[in-house]
Amino acid sequence: MLISIFHAFYTNISVFLSNFYVSMISFCIFLSSYLYAILFISILVIAHEFGHFYVALKHGVRAKEFSVGMGWKLFSTRDKNGTIWTFRSIPFGGYVSFYETDINGKTIDNISLIRRITVYLAGPAANLIVAFLAFNLMFVIRGIPKIRFTYKNTEIISINNELPKVSIMKIMRNSSEYESLENRKVGLQTSQGNLVIDIGDLKNNLISNIYYFRGSFINIIRASWKYLADSIRLNLTSIFDLFSGKKVNVSGPIGILHASKGIAKSFSGALEWIAMVSIGLAIFNLMPFVPLDGGRIVHDLLSRYLGKKAAALYERACLVLFYAMIIYVFSKDINKIVSSKIISHKKVGLLK
Repeated sequence: MLISIFHAFYTNISVFLSNFYVSMISFCIFLSSYLYAILFISILVIAHEFGHFYVALKHGVRAKEFSVGMGWKLFSTRDKNGTIWTFRSIPFGGYVSFYETDINGKTIDNISLIRRITVYLAGPAANLIVAFLAFNLMFVIRGIPKIRFTYKNTEIISINNELPKVSIMKIMRNSSEYESLENRKVGLQTSQGNLVIDIGDLKNNLISNIYYFRGSFINIIRASWKYLADSIRLNLTSIFDLFSGKKVNVSGPIGILHASKGIAKSFSGALEWIAMVSIGLAIFNLMPFVPLDGGRIVHDLLSRYLGKKAAALYERACLVLFYAMIIYVFSKDINKIVSSKIISHKKVGLLK
């Protein structure tokens, strides 16, 4: 009797400790992912600000302070150009501030408009450079991805003399180009010869596989450039659709952090996340709202050609639109997270 009680107690304790151990590991991975995400976002923000700082310095405009992090000051040092480099207590983000008046006569406000615009563009440019480098390193570690399409275990080389990826996207979207085909037939060039088949048959027997190959230096550069261009195009399309009233999947800071849950598991995955966030940060800062770099460009152009009153009116209007957009994006992030939690709880039977 005692032996069976002891055995049951021992079994229950073992199961409890095993589950507790697994839960603690999952929690640590979960927490470390968010900490890594905050660290990486801070690096991207600092890279952005350094872009402004570097180009301004090249134009002879000195920075008053370059801050790494937020909060109270831990320590600081002054460089030969008179810029104070400050390291603060909260390792999140950073900023650069310029002199409003300077003994050498050069400030952001009194350099030429073209040079001022290059200073504004330097921040987003720095983020795109970081993204490009991250893609390069990701392809060195992971390899370059390639999609292979097969029809009944036969590799597809082309569909109607187009690349398989292009044609398949048109077919899946029911493009008018394929809807008008006689008897809905398509011509396939495969590794085993040419075929003419029905579109429905192709859809039912189409298999796509992603594999990775070690490319040369040139191949890696080309793949990185393609990924960068495609990601920029995707971001611009999403922004255009957002303001066109179309349903679009957008993410703000909360959504970005929520999407970072797996970056602690894979270095190449973390690099991809860094690249995508860096591109998003660059595109976001180019939007024509005054707190952002794109808005500053439009503001200065209006001030130059239409006068300061028009620029001031534009600034006030932009602030309203900007904060409305921020509230909208934050609400979308929170709604997506809450909805995903409800769905996951329903799957495990916690909600009826």
